[in-house]
This record gives sequence, structure tokens and C-alpha cells, in this order.
Amino acid sequence: MQTLRCSFPLAVLSLFATGCSSDISTEIGFSESTLRVGFKYVDSETVMNLDWHGAAPSSGAVEVRFMGADGKPTGSWQGTPPVTAYSVPPNSVRWQLVAGPPATYNGLNDSGVITFAAPWLLMGGAVLFDPLASETQYATTFQARSRAEAQALLEQVLVGFTSPGPSALPQGLYRIHELIHTRVAGASLEVTLGGQTPFEEFEFVLNDVPLHAMDDSEFTHENGVHRAKLRVPMSEFDHGAGSGSTASDTIDLRYRNAGQRTVQASARWESTML
Repeated sequence: MQTLRCSFPLAVLSLFATGCSSDISTEIGFSESTLRVGFKYVDSETVMNLDWHGAAPSSGAVEVRFMGADGKPTGSWQGTPPVTAYSVPPNSVRWQLVAGPPATYNGLNDSGVITFAAPWLLMGGAVLFDPLASETQYATTFQARSRAEAQALLEQVLVGFTSPGPSALPQGLYRIHELIHTRVAGASLEVTLGGQTPFEEFEFVLNDVPLHAMDDSEFTHENGVHRAKLRVPMSEFDHGAGSGSTASDTIDLRYRNAGQRTVQASARWESTML
């Protein structure tokens, strides 16, 4: 496996919020601009906001695809931001953004034929994030000859990360910028982070109180996958005052892999006592 070290200056900052009035937004930092993708539940429908902050790059066009719970496409949006309050197709539960700049590499393939590859950005997650639903948020760039090749590599990366035992990351030239998996396991909220390099920073803050850091986490490295796993007892969350009451918890997550920029994620998780 080779690691993408240049040609696509990208940093990722993600902000999540979930609950009765869920919303989720992700910011993608390019060299001189930031692309912000946001989803919000408003008046019984989910809307998308997409905008450049700063000067948009020359290859500023993107495509956002939407999928249903069965994994089948429900619709898509394609164009150059900004777009405001775009109505997400009904029954959409996941999204994926694709950006493919012009070709930047020429070389010979295994057959001796001259080919070209470009850095494809693939990122996505849940339309309305829900940690109870076992969700994965990702942002990765692939140096690939086609979108289909980049998509196939992404699927291998996600399988290798979310499978019970880490399988080898696929061969190819790429960089994992963000890979976060959340799920409820027994009486704990389990947060797993992934990357291609060791973790140098990891902090979990609940309701503005730093509760967990690297010393509380389980770190593994197998088949090219670096993982940091943290189990947060559900007893540490606010459970409300009694039946019918609603509690709100704020989660702030900060981590950094060697050679990469810091990823920050924030979530507001609302729960109602039965």
C-alpha cells in the first residue's frame, strides 16, 4: 500500500449534531477555500446546503449522491456551489460527495499503455447522523484512473475498517483523512477511529468536561489499519429527570494521525426517557 502524500491539499473538519432536530455539516478545507456541506431537518423534510467559503478552485463542480436504507440511489445533485435549501430526495438516509479534479498524473499501467490518474475525493455519511444506528463517516482521496476505480477502493477501505477483524487495506495511492465509526455496544457508546498512520492525539469531551484521552483508548495496528477504540459508559451521559423527560449531551472529539491535520467532530445528542 502506498500513501498519498501530495497533489491534493485537503484538510477535514466535521461538525455533527443529532437529536429531535437533527443536523449534520462537514467542512472540507482546500488550499485557499473551504467547501461546506450541510443537512438539516426543517418542516418535515431534509434540506442540503452547499457552499464555497473563499475562492472556489477552478475544478469547483461536485456531485452529491443520495441512497436509501437498501443502498439503492434515491437521487443526486450536480453542479457548482452554492446551493441553498435543496430538498433531499425522500427516503434518503446516506449521502456521498464526489469531486474529481483534472488528470494530474501520467504513467504506464501493467500492460505498458500510457494512462492517467487524478485525485478523486470521496466523502460521506448519514444524512441525519444517529450514533445508535452504527454509522461510519469518511473522507478519502484516491489517485485513480476513473471514478469507478476510486469507488471500488473506497469500498475495500470501509470493509477493512468496519469488519470484525481488520482486513488488509487495498493496494493503491490514497490518503484517509477521516474515518469515524460509532455504535452502541452493550452499556457503552463505542467510538472507533481509523487511519494509515499512528495516532498522536485523541481526546473525548462530554458536556465540556474532558473525560477520556489516549490513556483510556485501545490502539491496534493490523494489516495496515491503525485503530483507536474508546468505550464511553452510557452512565456518563445525562439521562434526564424521569419518564418523558428529554436530555441533551454535547460530544466533542479531537484526534490526529501522524502526518495529517487534526480532525474535530462535535455532536449534540438528544434522548428522551421512556
